[in-house]
Amino acid sequence: MYRLCKLFVRIFGLLLILALLVVPAGAQEPVTIATGWGGAELAAFVKVLDGSGIDYEILQLSSIEVDLGPLVAAGNAPDLAQMPRPGVTAAFARDGALLPLSSGDDPVLSAELLAHTPASVLEIGTVDGELYGFMVKVSSKGTFWYKPASFEALGLEAPTTYDELIALGDAFVADGQVPFMISAGSAWVLTDWFETLYISIAGPEMYNGLFVTHEVEWTDPTVIETLETFRRIFDPADERISGGVDGALSTDLRSGIDAAFRAEDPAGELFLSGSFVGGIISATFPDQVCGEDFDFFDFPEPGDMFGDTLMGGGDVMMMFNDRPEVRAMMQWLANPESATIWATAEEGAILSPNTGVPLESYDVCKAKEAQQIAASDVFVFDGSDLAPGAVGGDAMFVALQDYLADPDSMMEILENLEDAADAAY
Repeated sequence: MYRLCKLFVRIFGLLLILALLVVPAGAQEPVTIATGWGGAELAAFVKVLDGSGIDYEILQLSSIEVDLGPLVAAGNAPDLAQMPRPGVTAAFARDGALLPLSSGDDPVLSAELLAHTPASVLEIGTVDGELYGFMVKVSSKGTFWYKPASFEALGLEAPTTYDELIALGDAFVADGQVPFMISAGSAWVLTDWFETLYISIAGPEMYNGLFVTHEVEWTDPTVIETLETFRRIFDPADERISGGVDGALSTDLRSGIDAAFRAEDPAGELFLSGSFVGGIISATFPDQVCGEDFDFFDFPEPGDMFGDTLMGGGDVMMMFNDRPEVRAMMQWLANPESATIWATAEEGAILSPNTGVPLESYDVCKAKEAQQIAASDVFVFDGSDLAPGAVGGDAMFVALQDYLADPDSMMEILENLEDAADAAY
């Protein structure tokens, strides 16, 4: 038995020596990167990763928000992971699963790299004062889409204040046209309206209190003021919204875009939704050119107490493991060079929050959006994505649709929404 054990030790020792001879010192493992992206989004991301010169492996998850947690809990966390919901990033950070990105004697992301990202955008991935999620792609939801020819026909200009937006709607009504297309059948469109107004009226602290911590109740005066401000757009609905209330509630996003931007007999002249609408219009109507046949103006805020506020979405990159090659990949993703590759991809091109990307890398509308984001004093993430799903999804969807249908029932609607929030937080 002793001889067998001695022989085993010798064999193991020889195998170990052979392994050391075969694997060079300092050999790097592939960087594993988990993502929920697919199709053109993933293809563009692969181009970015290829540009790094670092070995990597993609772990594609069908639902990154749901599927990543069990991997981390089982001790199988990827090196890096993309995340579209900052609330999930915060949970991982507070559980101690993530590496801080900007602190310590040897930070993962240097001040020089971080200088290319606006402070308000960095705040999205900041948890308890420390950066844990670096935003690699971003989108604005403060984009009001319109047709320049319609403005020119009536001698109108893009509004810069909320009162001017209301007056713009009045001008279309006076000309016998319906000003606003609201695709309320896709209820999250209504959340975009609410959140864009709320950040301007209440400011970032209240916004965080309403959606993240629930320290602000849904019956708060700021919520009431926001809904009453929204009512100025759609009351009376039959004159100001395409199809009236019933038409709005039965129209989904794509149907609304198709109806508003078709060449013949368009329904509705003004369409508030995210910057991705430009891509949908281009794909649906390939003869139309952004900046000529359709365009957007910045959402005209009802107040300026908090500076230029902007609500949007995007994705952050998180870091679970600390190895030199993982650091190098994270640093590459924060580099203007990688962001430029992403912004100029033939398919799946994105808008980068990186101000080092030359504006000429984008088309006309993307360049405008990049300038809008860079100029914002306050950039907040989509509130319905920050809130628990039971609130930011079903409860908020139903509440805002009910308010559109019956604005006089506002307090009852808000009390029901507050009950849902109390149960969810």
